This record gives sequence, C-alpha cells and structure tokens, in this order.
Amino acid sequence: NITLPDVKLNMNTIFPFERKNKGSNEDKWYELISLDYDMKFKSFVTTGDTVLFTQEMYDNIKTGMNHEVKLAMSTRVMKYFNLVPRASYDETWVLNTIEQTLATDTSGNEIIETDNLTGFDRYYRYSAGVSLNTQIFGTKNFKKGWLRGIRHTIKPDFGYAFAPDLRSVFVDTLYLEDEKIEQYTRFDDGPFNTPSFSNLQSQITYRVNNILEIKHFAKKDSTEKKFKIFDNLTINGSYNFAADSLKWSPVSMSSTSRFFKGITTIRTSWTFDPYIEEGTRSVNKTTWSEDGKLVRLDRATLRLSNRFKMKQIREFFSGKDEAESDRDERSDRGDQGRPSGNQGPSRPGSDAKDKAKEMISFMELFDNISINHEMKYDITSTDGVTEGRMGTHSLSLAGTLPLTDNWSVRIGNLGYDFVRQGLTYPDVTFSRKLHCWNMNFSWNPTRETYSFFIGVSSTNLSFLRYNYGRNNVDGLFNNVRY
Repeated sequence: NITLPDVKLNMNTIFPFERKNKGSNEDKWYELISLDYDMKFKSFVTTGDTVLFTQEMYDNIKTGMNHEVKLAMSTRVMKYFNLVPRASYDETWVLNTIEQTLATDTSGNEIIETDNLTGFDRYYRYSAGVSLNTQIFGTKNFKKGWLRGIRHTIKPDFGYAFAPDLRSVFVDTLYLEDEKIEQYTRFDDGPFNTPSFSNLQSQITYRVNNILEIKHFAKKDSTEKKFKIFDNLTINGSYNFAADSLKWSPVSMSSTSRFFKGITTIRTSWTFDPYIEEGTRSVNKTTWSEDGKLVRLDRATLRLSNRFKMKQIREFFSGKDEAESDRDERSDRGDQGRPSGNQGPSRPGSDAKDKAKEMISFMELFDNISINHEMKYDITSTDGVTEGRMGTHSLSLAGTLPLTDNWSVRIGNLGYDFVRQGLTYPDVTFSRKLHCWNMNFSWNPTRETYSFFIGVSSTNLSFLRYNYGRNNVDGLFNNVRY
C-alpha cells in the first residue's frame, strides 16, 4: 500500500463580507456569514511487489482531490430568537473510475466484471438547513415554608434540513438472475473510500430541553439552597416530508437527575411511537386516528447508579461536612506546630482520642475504594402488552489500596450480580515502585489471564521495558472453578 502524496489544506473560518472599517456600527446581517473551506489531495495504489514501479502499478494508481465549502450564519431575530441558517457543498475530482458489466464464465454462470477506467470525473453532495432556538424562563418564589422557589428553563430548538436525491444520479444498478439487484457507483474504492449518497431528505426536526430546579430553606445554616430536580429532560423527534409513509419519527424522551451531591444518578430513556402496531411492526395508521391517543409506549429504560467512596461514608457517619473536615485538618496542623515540652498531664479521654485517630488513619487506607451500585430496568411493549424485566442489578467494589509508600493494590469489579446470582470476580494488580522503575503484576481470574510488566518510569526511556503474558491464557488457572 503506497500513498504519495497525501495533502490536507484547512482554512481558518473567515467572514468574507465583513467591513474592515465599520467603527462602532452594528454588524449587518450579511457580515455575519462565515465561510470554511477544506481541501484534500490524495494518490495511492495497492499493488504487489512483483509489479512495483511497472506500468501495471501506474495504471492502478487512484488520484483525487476533495473540496468542502461550508457557509453559516447566526443572527438574532425578533429580539428573543436565535436563527442559524447553514449550507454545505462537497465535490470530489477523480482520475480513475470503474464500470461493472454482466458476463458469463466458461461454465455458463452469470458473473460481474469490473473494468478500470481512466479519465477525469467528479461527484458532489450538497445540503442546506436552518434552525431556530430560544430560551424560556419561568420562576415562582415563596416567602414562607421549606420550598422557597421553582425555576423552569425551557430550551426549544426547531430546524429544517434538505438534501437532494443523489442516488438516482450516481448509483448504477445491475439486474441479475433470480430478480437479484446489485448496486454500485463508478467511484467505489476511490482515493477517499466509497462515497455514500442519500435519497431525498426534507424534514423538520424538533428538540425541547427542560431544566427544573427548586430553592429550599436549610434549617441547619438558615440559608436558601438550590437543587436540580432534572439536570435535563429532553424530547425530540422529526417529520419527514420526503417519506412515502410513516412521516412522523418516534418521539424520544430522556432525563437525568442527580441526588445526594452526585452520589445517586437516575437516568431514563423513553421511546413513543405515533403509529399503531400490527404484528410487531408499525403501520401507517396514527394512534390519534385509531385510539384517540397522541403516541403509544414502545420501549423504555430506567437506570439507577450509586457511586461513592469510603471517604464519603466515613465522613457521613462521623457527622462532619466538608467545612468541618477542613477545620479539623487545620487544627491538627496547628497542634503539631506547638512545642511539646511542659504540656502538663494528659487530659482525660486523650488515650481514647488517640486510638480513634489511629483507627481513622487505618480507615484512610480505603478512602480510594469506591462502591458502585448499578440497576437497569427495561420496559417493552409489543402488540399492546407491556412487559418489564431487570436487565442489570449489581454491586461492586473498585479502587486502589496504598499498602506502603511503594506498594499498592488495585482492585476492579469485585462484587455480586443479582440478575445472574453470582459473584463478579475482579482483576487484581499489584504495583511496586522501584525508584526509577515501575513493576506490576495483573491477574484476572475470570478470564484466566495474567501479565507481568517492568519498565523505566521516564517517558523518554519508555522503550526500556519487559512485558510478559499480557492477555495470554496460562494453564495454571485452567483447572480452577469459580
């Protein structure tokens, strides 16, 4: 495979109609039009070593140049709406094409013959579109009670996209025996791979993103705090004018919510179909005309994730928040700086506090160990029958234990799968710092694999390393049953 040359030219975005000396005057609408131009030139050949630099190799060289131009503009209309029209044009020049014809072999079987043609040819693609978006804010405040305010942010985005039918221009069809059809383009396997051409596209898209947050009164510090019910609640879909049926796309809805300072995350995704179902397939009859409903539930997924570190659990049971932890650390540093002489007799209970500190220092070894809880519930609806099943439900541990300054152990995915009702065995890695060198040994008992690595820590000398057994199955663990 020889590529020579391979050239890419990328131009910075420019505003071709922008005035040079406009002073403090506002931009005209045409001054906001931006232009991007990218060019690629490539020549390559795939050949055998026996015909290298012969006429046969030169006949098979494929050469082409690609041009891509993009126009875009973003402007404010009616004070509150952002209008973004755009257009793109892509054209490729080639010096080599192919032609396929039907023929028969010596046995009388139908075959497809491909001939390489030489000469200038081109193909192109273009599209255009426009989008309109804005933001709507709704706020309600309360002077008394726990709930002090509700804020709802709505971000609607509507668009229209158009692309012509280029398959009828560049796609050729061969009609084989037994009513089989073979389609190809004369630009297949060109310098920029096989191009793709679409049918007529003319559709309206819509997307509405919602953010819902509340303000509540915290009695602990007598302040008002904000909390998001939904980080996002998104609804999107489209209507295709060019489709001969099922013009409305399924309606997708998704949401994300985080609780307990990000420890718990709830994600949902829903798909609704505006057409009725017959025999597990959507037919061109809307649910509104048949059942008086806008849409029907097709499928949904609910995910619950809990992830927190041992440090968060330790601070939770100690009843300290982050501010208190910082104050304790500063206090400890201050005690260390005091002179040790003439401190007098130890205070009552100091031994118990020292033991508690020793216990805390031991528990700090597990601060980087995280507990992960995953739950996924799937809902499907077929022919009016809705079913649900637990797809995932697992509890696992993962993290690193710093045994000493030089030794550490990393544990991954040690837990229990409640769906399969079995343990999930971890991959374990023992690491050792050897001054300028690092050494580690990894073992995955489930996959029956292990690896050993030792190498220089410096990236400049990373080639000084020894790696053995990586992802290789070793017979030592083959007879072990879990």
